[in-house]
Amino acid sequence: MMFWGNHMGGGWNLLLTGVLWIGIVVLGIWLLTKLFPASGRSNSSRHTGEEQQLETTSRQGSALEILQRRYARGEITKEEYETIRHDLAS
Repeated sequence: MMFWGNHMGGGWNLLLTGVLWIGIVVLGIWLLTKLFPASGRSNSSRHTGEEQQLETTSRQGSALEILQRRYARGEITKEEYETIRHDLAS
């Protein structure tokens, strides 16, 4: 008994070892979440359709704005403008 208590640190050694292992496990979990962030796809898949629709709408808005600027600068004719605008609307 005397050897265990005096030379090995007693309960403190066991406590510090446990804290060390908990820290290693927490660090490992944190590293895995940073290395593989796509593991939460099940939650984001519900919103994918909405996000794609919003992205498509914003692209069309941007394309229409670009088309209007090109027409205003005289880069395209009125017929080209109407044809492209119709294609973007559909």
